[in-house]
Amino acid sequence: MDAFGIQGRPVQSHAKYLALGETDKERQSRYRALFTNIVEDDLVTNIRDCVNRGIALGSGRGRGDANDNIDHSLDAKTFEQRQHNRGS
Repeated sequence: MDAFGIQGRPVQSHAKYLALGETDKERQSRYRALFTNIVEDDLVTNIRDCVNRGIALGSGRGRGDANDNIDHSLDAKTFEQRQHNRGS
């Protein structure tokens, strides 16, 4: 059964889905609620950029401290490319 109560092909509900509520209606409502907030494109882009660069997401002092403590184990080529991109 999907989030709207429509029975589809025979599948077994995942334990995490079943944990959303005691009744089908409660689970369906809570599952739909998971997707009501839209993530802005700029935030998605920022998250992808941080993940791809291996840096912490955020701003200010906390971000700098976190990035200083991350083990940036890189191969030599990747390290050189990052240094070049930073202008070092």
